Amino acid sequence: MKNHQWLRKLGVKQLAKMLIHTKEINEGDEDMDGEWYDDYVMYYVCPDNTLTYDEEDAIQATIRWLNSEHIENS
Repeated sequence: MKNHQWLRKLGVKQLAKMLIHTKEINEGDEDMDGEWYDDYVMYYVCPDNTLTYDEEDAIQATIRWLNSEHIENS
């Protein structure tokens, strides 16, 4: 079995989990004294570039995306 054949047999939730990746973003800021502080936050990134804090939210957003109509980008 080829990989593309295997992918076509996956359930929507399994495929959604495979399409999500994580990204750590520094949301730091200056404090009252003007000192910079780092505040790294991990996000789950969906195929439509939606960012979520929670993996289950990302899975549900990706399932909605997979079940929506495809729009061709020109």
